[in-house]
Amino acid sequence: MSAFAVEMTGIVVRFGTFTALHGVNLQVRPQTIHALVGENGTGKTTLMRVLYGAQRAAEGEVNLFGQPVNFRSQSEGIAAGVGMVSQHYSIIPELTCLQNLMLGAEPGAIIAQGPAQTKAERLAQQMGFAFPWHQPAEGIGPAQAQKLEILKLLWREAKILILDEPTAMLSPADSDLLYEKLKELAKAGATVIVVTHRLAEVMEHADDVTVIREGRIAGRRLVAETNPAELTELIVG
Repeated sequence: MSAFAVEMTGIVVRFGTFTALHGVNLQVRPQTIHALVGENGTGKTTLMRVLYGAQRAAEGEVNLFGQPVNFRSQSEGIAAGVGMVSQHYSIIPELTCLQNLMLGAEPGAIIAQGPAQTKAERLAQQMGFAFPWHQPAEGIGPAQAQKLEILKLLWREAKILILDEPTAMLSPADSDLLYEKLKELAKAGATVIVVTHRLAEVMEHADDVTVIREGRIAGRRLVAETNPAELTELIVG
């Protein structure tokens, strides 16, 4: 068994003549909350899109739990247990909350609503969430939409959860609750990667932190062995 749940080596991503990632290496320990920090436009989200199959790398390798993977799509990523909640939600307003939760992961052509709602409610309670399952999703706000996206990862039984700025739309109380639940998921076996710019949250909730600056790794630290001043220096150079 590999020491890492995620190991990305030499990742290069180019958009035309622009190189977004310059041979990036990332190691994420299993059952931890790993923060990925850096200024806007440094390549954090691009690196995570490579990890779960939404972006193809020009060069580099990805290993999950010691096994090489080469995802060609997001569906291949989620099938392998990797899922991402981005800042751009994929909630369809006309569908109910329950339909949105199941969309793309239906067990068959005929879906039993009762058992599906029972499972949905169990997952929601596990995370401290509540939803009007049979009402159109157009009635929920941005914070609820984000929570529903997180539940979609659990519905698909993702083992590696990538959250891009997960507290941007949440109140401080909701943010604290989310991190407490993420810690519970990590203890239960999940590996969580959080893309964030909020260093206070990193210091309080993350186990490890990797800093990206201008498409390169600027530093890696155990959170217990660093501080906001050091991280800020790594971020801005």
